[in-house]
Amino acid sequence: MQRNKVHHVYTVDRVAGDLGVSEALIHDLTLGLEPEDGVVWVYGANDDDGI
Repeated sequence: MQRNKVHHVYTVDRVAGDLGVSEALIHDLTLGLEPEDGVVWVYGANDDDGI
């Protein structure tokens, strides 16, 4: 039985705004994360690198 289901995805700019920090800080915090840490890659319409 799968337990980890994604039901919401927020963009980096949304998270940064909600937390009152810069997008760069959020990006820096995610650089060392791996999928087993709960990372979900999100690709925007004009973004081939993903976040």
